[in-house]
Amino acid sequence: MSAKLSAPLPLSLLVALAGACNDHDPVGVPPVCDRSAPIDTTQYIDFLLVIDGSPTTTREQAALADGLRRLVLRLDESDVSYRIGIASADRGDPRSLSDAPSGGLILRSCRDRIGPDGDFVVDGVDASALCDDRCALTADALAIEPSFADDGETLPRPWIESIYGETNLPPATSLADALACLVPQGIAASAFASPLEGIFQALTSDEGRLFVRDNADLVVLVLSDGYDCSFNPDQVAAFASPSPLWSDPDAPAATPALCWNAGVECAGGGDDLSPCASVDRGVDGLPAASADDAVLHPRARYDALLAELLADKRAFRGDAQVIVAGLVGVPTGYPELEITYALATDPADLLEHVVAPGCVPVVDGAPLADEAARPPVRLRELADAFAPASGTSQLRSICDLDYEASLEALADAVVLPPIGACLGRCLVDQDPSTELLEPACTFSRSDGDGRREIPICDVIDGAWAPPAGASECIGLRNDPGGLTPETLDDMSIRSGRVLCDVGAVEALLVGDLESSTIDVACDEDPERACECAD
Repeated sequence: MSAKLSAPLPLSLLVALAGACNDHDPVGVPPVCDRSAPIDTTQYIDFLLVIDGSPTTTREQAALADGLRRLVLRLDESDVSYRIGIASADRGDPRSLSDAPSGGLILRSCRDRIGPDGDFVVDGVDASALCDDRCALTADALAIEPSFADDGETLPRPWIESIYGETNLPPATSLADALACLVPQGIAASAFASPLEGIFQALTSDEGRLFVRDNADLVVLVLSDGYDCSFNPDQVAAFASPSPLWSDPDAPAATPALCWNAGVECAGGGDDLSPCASVDRGVDGLPAASADDAVLHPRARYDALLAELLADKRAFRGDAQVIVAGLVGVPTGYPELEITYALATDPADLLEHVVAPGCVPVVDGAPLADEAARPPVRLRELADAFAPASGTSQLRSICDLDYEASLEALADAVVLPPIGACLGRCLVDQDPSTELLEPACTFSRSDGDGRREIPICDVIDGAWAPPAGASECIGLRNDPGGLTPETLDDMSIRSGRVLCDVGAVEALLVGDLESSTIDVACDEDPERACECAD
């Protein structure tokens, strides 16, 4: 079996080789297929950050801006090509029937929004330090270079990216420094945060559709300390005058309690309301007759959007992921430590929020009661529905004082090991006495000095390494089910499935390389017909 593969690949990537099957005539067996293709095993990830910029999230926005440095470092170390887009959880204040902020992606330096009339000064509270303490970049340093998108045009786009290690920022600007300027959103957003609708508006906007790539995993990370209040603009009458959804009919205006009452139903009582689940209620407090009658957009609106995106991605790449993560009002240690849903014990808090905090930050032993975060239900359900392949929820506590550990855990969940490509199903097994398929294959590629063979990797300290005198090598994975105690030979498993079937092997090219043409030739068993997977 031989195949010539054109592999236009960037430096320092771990690259897989794909094989063709039966492209010559073994005795008595007609050729089945002859296939070759360019190979790129880079993992692509699109990150959408949906940020609650309400007055109670100053510390939290700072912790996110600081913690993202760790996530970026991890992505760069893993040779992931990624985009990061930013969206707001603010859809306006339903009590005043104010116009909703425009949806879509936001790419504005916080330095453009500080000052007396900016987003960082509200009701005499000045949070300008949120920006000043971490953003020192000028407008020129944040000038976005053109990016390619599926519309075929190369233009400056409202996101930042690192593709094969090249960013769309000026050469002297680090991506982490840019995020420190772009993430802080200020404190002028409505207290009725709508992170689920923020996701929807961002991903369905014109620029959002270009931001999401078919060949990329999508990771949505929400920062919010309140209930999801993704209200239906056609039903804001529920916020305008007292209704059965108001916890305090005598209050001068609706409070966030309305968001809980309109969108959540709990089966328990007393100190433990669990289990709590999303529900769709109308202005009258009764179950909504239809999605259009619900005060809050039904959660199904967001499930359907993400499911559609996931289906499109899996049509392109069968192991693609769409993951919803969050820094929200869950306890430190979630999901191992469960969320507590209980009625608030303080009478004022009961009327304002209904439910007790899901977590409270503690600084120097003192709880910051003003920064108490409410336990999520609608977002929790969405995160459970769109968890990574491990099935572990990616919600983490917004009450932690820094988010490096949380973002490291997110990286662990979304950054996948590189996969190789499968070599045939009719390969000669050099040692039939073992349970593993051990093929006889040679690999070579052309360079300026002619064609040279690429050796099989040595294993040194549990890792593949080129033999002495070589700069690259081929690593073979031929253990489909953990038959050996070593893990290096285990074939790739993603989303609960083995990508190479039993009867094949997986080959990866290890080492620094530029664009190359690779030939692979393997001995085939002339007594067996083979089929090539799509």
